[in-house]
Amino acid sequence: MKSIFLTVLLLVLSFSFVHSQVYVTEKYTSAVDAAIKTLVNDVDFQAMMLNLTYTPVPVCGDDYAYPSTNPIASGKTVWNMCYQEAEYITYPWGYIYEYVGNGIVKNINKQYGLALTAKFFSINTTDGFFESLKAAVDSGKCDVVVADVTPSTERTTKVHFQGCQYGAVSDAYLRGPLASNLTINRHTDLNRTGIIVAVYQGTTHEEYARANFQAATILAVSYDDAFLYVANSKAHAMIGNLLDVNAWLSNNPGVCKSCSVKTYGAPSPFGSFTTAYIISSGSALTMNWLMIGLSFIATMIAFLL
Repeated sequence: MKSIFLTVLLLVLSFSFVHSQVYVTEKYTSAVDAAIKTLVNDVDFQAMMLNLTYTPVPVCGDDYAYPSTNPIASGKTVWNMCYQEAEYITYPWGYIYEYVGNGIVKNINKQYGLALTAKFFSINTTDGFFESLKAAVDSGKCDVVVADVTPSTERTTKVHFQGCQYGAVSDAYLRGPLASNLTINRHTDLNRTGIIVAVYQGTTHEEYARANFQAATILAVSYDDAFLYVANSKAHAMIGNLLDVNAWLSNNPGVCKSCSVKTYGAPSPFGSFTTAYIISSGSALTMNWLMIGLSFIATMIAFLL
């Protein structure tokens, strides 16, 4: 009976630990928000983004609400910055992500006289683009997700997007060789029975396709496979952002010689985010130590069993 009780207790504690999250303070979150706002209003950054994305940075206010006291945990020297793992994450995205991550740290250091450094990680997004990145910040693996994540009504209830989006990009579709006799002159032509559209799983492009191409078959796959499905005639088209599509074609010359690209709609804003588990200053440390304590107890019970 005792063994059964200990086993159940172990399972409960283990579940609590595995599904735990790291808490951050309101002041910490405000500092990240202000650092992004400082970066977005920098004229050199604006010029760089216009040159790389062909779209102006979204307008943002210039009221930099940094907390008056340093909100960064004592002893912290590295900030982990994350973005999605994909074979074709190349210029300019990798450059943009690191510029943004380093910019956040630079502005925090300048404001509080610190010497933080940025470290970059790519996150496996097999479980979906957004949900995988969300899990990374909620668990504490990442401090800030610096990928080009588009805010949506649903997403803003799950994570904390910084108040300023750091860029915008046009959406586009890549048309491949499958059934080349079919006329597809605009993205709305994809909404037909028999049409197969590939999308990167867990993105706003998947949401858009399912809402607007209900007559078509939607294949939600990995970032890389969305392009390869089109090139290998497994899908008539894929939808994504213009930079991704152009970068893939540039990095894979000859793979899809008959492919064509067309843009649609207004440019979509994108930005960084942090965890939505935000509590008052001081409480975050207590909660994080509590989760560490639960982990220790679970480990000790496992040892006793």
